[in-house]
Amino acid sequence: MNRGSLTALFATALVLSFPASPLYGEQEADSLRAEIDALNQRLAAIEQQQRSAPAESELQILWDKGLLFRSQDKTLQVRLGGRVQQDWAQVVQVDDALDEAIDGIDSGVEFRRVRLDVSGTVYERMYFIAQLDFAGDKTAMTEMYVAVKDLPGLGQLLIGHTQEPIGMDSRTSNKYIQFVERPSLSAFWPFYNAGVMMQRNLFDKRSTLTAGVFRETDAQGKATSNDAYQFTGRFTVLPYVSDQGGDLVHLGIAASRRTYDDGTVRFRMRPESHLMPYYVDTEAFDAENATIYGIEAAAVFGSLSFQAEYDATATEDPAADHDFSGWYGQVGYFLTGEQLPYSKSNGAFTRLIPIQNAFGKEGGIGAWELAARYSTIDLNDGEVAGGEMDIITTAINWYLNPNMRLMVDYSIADLAEVGKSQVVTTRMQFDF
Repeated sequence: MNRGSLTALFATALVLSFPASPLYGEQEADSLRAEIDALNQRLAAIEQQQRSAPAESELQILWDKGLLFRSQDKTLQVRLGGRVQQDWAQVVQVDDALDEAIDGIDSGVEFRRVRLDVSGTVYERMYFIAQLDFAGDKTAMTEMYVAVKDLPGLGQLLIGHTQEPIGMDSRTSNKYIQFVERPSLSAFWPFYNAGVMMQRNLFDKRSTLTAGVFRETDAQGKATSNDAYQFTGRFTVLPYVSDQGGDLVHLGIAASRRTYDDGTVRFRMRPESHLMPYYVDTEAFDAENATIYGIEAAAVFGSLSFQAEYDATATEDPAADHDFSGWYGQVGYFLTGEQLPYSKSNGAFTRLIPIQNAFGKEGGIGAWELAARYSTIDLNDGEVAGGEMDIITTAINWYLNPNMRLMVDYSIADLAEVGKSQVVTTRMQFDF
């Protein structure tokens, strides 16, 4: 019983103990009793409201496209997440010359990614994430960092193990890309490494600036070089955004300056199916430094989307310099009326929410998307004969709900002066 209840009880007992007298008449006593009864009712209502309302420190458990734990005042938010991607590859046709030149062109199945992560916000401005991938033979570290938000001049400052900021398709999570695998020019992209990175929004969130310094690491987060540091940055802008915010035009540039303290580098690429072997491969060749630079463009108009990137890599060595390049263009269209969503904070595409979920109570069919992409990569220059490859891919994506989708890609890969292969790759994906 709280102090207010004790006070009311004492006052009630005191009033009831007073007999009627000329100094304190029956009418006055009845009036005071009525006031005390009203006071007791108000106190009882307040106590009931306090019991039913959660305390600020009480932990809430919610489902927000994933399992979310948070305090009532939202100073602490922790999310449990993960993804499972299982891929199947079926070889439809392979030219004899290509089959003889490249070993291991066979159908197969694998878990492409099996990731679990814990992320959250602590006291509003501190963010953290710890993400591990269990697919394959070893446990690999992907995201593992802490970040401080809303720093003057810097925006967000991130310290730890994360993805270097280069390329729009690179900055779009593999949970949201329109094809099973990234385009062939991703052979040039650095991915997860240890570093310090800043990211901020400019011009009323119509632009992003991301830059950092990194050390190359292996899958367990251990540095693979002694003194080499890498510098990578990206700038994006939205020159056009509709009043509703859905239609847009995106432009961007990115660059990375890289040092190889062992004096060698290697670029190679599969035919955009991870179950296939490498078709183009420079093997290791001499290079002390390299500069990677790229341009990117994308547009969304209603259910129609476009995306394209060009990347070039220039390596430097006292013996010889080399130049390689690649580009792609793709288009997507939602048959069910959805619009590809865009994240202004990241300058990339993000999670699709179907208009209706498949197999829901109202009998929806989910979201259906058709997509096509042409990509090319050239790894030939001077004495380095890594090969040249062109790939045409068509895709059908079925988004059953915001957390599940099925993907089917049909790819024709042409290894220049060798031959072609045709492969169907499917993916079952669940993420939260």
